Amino acid sequence: TRTSVTVAAKDAARVTAEQVVRPYAQRISNNASVTPGDKTAIGVNLPNSSPVPIPAPTSFPILGFRAATPLQHLLQYQDSDLGTGKAKPFGAIGLELYRAIGTVPAVDPSQATYYAQVTKSPCRVTFEAGQVGKTCTYFARWITRSGPGGVAQGGPWSAPLVAAII
Repeated sequence: TRTSVTVAAKDAARVTAEQVVRPYAQRISNNASVTPGDKTAIGVNLPNSSPVPIPAPTSFPILGFRAATPLQHLLQYQDSDLGTGKAKPFGAIGLELYRAIGTVPAVDPSQATYYAQVTKSPCRVTFEAGQVGKTCTYFARWITRSGPGGVAQGGPWSAPLVAAII
């Protein structure tokens, strides 16, 4: 019969069996003397010997301003292709956030300096007391974990976001 007790006992037995069998399956999977056909026949996954590099994102982040408090800005972001929500594009692990602080807004990302890698939206940006009254211009781009040659790749830059530091 299918009762909550028998289902719980089955689930517990399965967890125990997987803990016993998993190390053996891993050893078989990594053993070069076992043929791929034999591995497939017994249900063991074949090792991935050539990982595929993740391409650079083609979309850009859309930066949004949520709040300004003394010596802090609260920013949010979303993907230009997805339009809504907090999801990042495929392959992106976060965004690189750059900022330029001065008396006039920056117009190019090359004028900004790296601030942080951000993985969650919203994010908090902090300032020093001497920066109060100045303007901060933000630029961002999506980044991948690794691409060709194991080097992280960045996507296109976002539009600048300008805010006053209070």
